[in-house]
This record gives sequence, C-alpha cells and structure tokens, in this order.
Amino acid sequence: MSLKTLLTLTVVFIALGFAVMMGGFWYDVVMAGIPYQDAPPALLVEYETAKNRAATILWIGAALASVGSLLAVGTAVLFVRRLLRPTVRE
Repeated sequence: MSLKTLLTLTVVFIALGFAVMMGGFWYDVVMAGIPYQDAPPALLVEYETAKNRAATILWIGAALASVGSLLAVGTAVLFVRRLLRPTVRE
C-alpha cells in the first residue's frame, strides 16, 4: 500500500470517527435529552433506550477515530523507515 493511500485512509478514519461521535452527541442531546422528574416507567425505559443508543454511537465513533490514530502511527513509522532507507548510488 502506498504512503499516499495510507495517509488518505488515516484522515478518512479520523474524520469519520469524529463525525460519528458528533452524531452520537447530537442524538444524546436531541433525542434522549434530560430525563423527566418522577417519570412513569414507560418514559424511563424510552429514555434509557435512547441513552444506550447514543452511547453506542459514541463508542463506534471513538473506535473509528482510534483506528485512524493507529493508522497515523503506522503511516509515520513507514514514512520514517522510507526516509532512513539507504539509497543505492552508482
């Protein structure tokens, strides 16, 4: 895999991860919101379900961003190895 492809994948994974995390945050604020005081059990179940969905979306985004970060480290190592590779002179 070329260095340019790895760099592109790194940026895509990190950007996608943060976008998904922002989507999870939006879902948490807009859909789940603040829990009701003295809510009936049905509303509490609905609130907990929405909170769990938002947490799952946030974790998926964090995982994508983490994969992007690991790709960034791998790309940097590959770049340094290519820089330090001895050149053949004739």
